[in-house]
Amino acid sequence: MGAVDLAISDYDEAISLDPKNVNAYDNRGSAHAKKGELDRAIEDYDKAISLDPNDKAAYRLRGESYKAKGDMDHATADFQRSEKLKSD
Repeated sequence: MGAVDLAISDYDEAISLDPKNVNAYDNRGSAHAKKGELDRAIEDYDKAISLDPNDKAAYRLRGESYKAKGDMDHATADFQRSEKLKSD
């Protein structure tokens, strides 16, 4: 098991202990993205955003995942939302 898989396991545990841990979803999403599991990453960012609609990191990270998938419409919308949150 590699370091990224161990990190995902740790974030799984953190989420099981605190299902409202926004940072754990953001970080697990990033770990999935590193593995190329973009749909799983997007699911984690979606959950983080549902828990905290002002989570600018989740919008930026989700935008990166959409960009990697070639979905520039969703990527652009997420990047814009992240920038708007930074300026608020």
